[in-house]
Amino acid sequence: MALEIRHPKLNELENAISVFYAAFKGEFNYIFGRYFEYGKRLLINFYKRTIGKKDLKNFVIAKINNKIVGAANLDFTNPNLIKYFFYFIKLNMHFLRAYTVMGLKRAIKTTMSMYWFFIENFRTNSCYINLFAVLPKFHNRGIGTKMLRKIEKITKRKKLSSMTLDVAFSDVPARHLYKKVGFTESFRFSHSILKYLNAIEGIFGMKKILK
Repeated sequence: MALEIRHPKLNELENAISVFYAAFKGEFNYIFGRYFEYGKRLLINFYKRTIGKKDLKNFVIAKINNKIVGAANLDFTNPNLIKYFFYFIKLNMHFLRAYTVMGLKRAIKTTMSMYWFFIENFRTNSCYINLFAVLPKFHNRGIGTKMLRKIEKITKRKKLSSMTLDVAFSDVPARHLYKKVGFTESFRFSHSILKYLNAIEGIFGMKKILK
C-alpha cells in the first residue's frame, strides 16, 4: 500500500470534498434530502469559488495508488469577529442562491448547517480540525492515525499549542481513534439545535495539548 499524505493540488480539491461527502453521507442527506446529488455539486462549487491556491495548505489528503481516500480541512487562524461575520454571510449567500432549485426553506436549512463551524472557528492558539474523514472501506488501515500525525507536525511548525476537533456522540470509532493519538474530551454539548442544524444528537469537543 503506497500511502501519500500531503496538501492537495487545486485539481484534487473536488475529489477531496467528495471524501467528506461520502464519509458524512447521513448528515448531508439530512440537510439536502432528495437534493442529495445536487447538494454535492453545490458543496464542491462552494469550495471552488471560495478557496484560493494559498488556502490549499488548510487541507491534508491521503492518497493510495493515486486515489484520494482521506481528507482533512483545518483552521489555523482566529479571525476578527466582525470581519469574519460578514465573510460568513457572504459565503452563505452561495447556498441561498440555490433556493430556486431546492426551495427557500431547504436552502436556509443548508446555510444554517454551517452555524456550528462559525462558532467553533474561534479557538485560540490552536489548529481546529473542521472536517476529518477516511473513506469507509479504507478504515482500520492506520490511515487516520498517520493523517493526524501529519496534522500535528504542521501545527507544531506553526507554533500553535494545541489541536481541537468535534465528534458526534454516536461516532465511537472516531472517538477511539482520537483518544489513541492523544486527544482528550474537553466538553460535551447536547442540544436540540444540533439535531436541527447538523443531524447529530450531540458532540464531544476534544483537544490535544502539544509539547
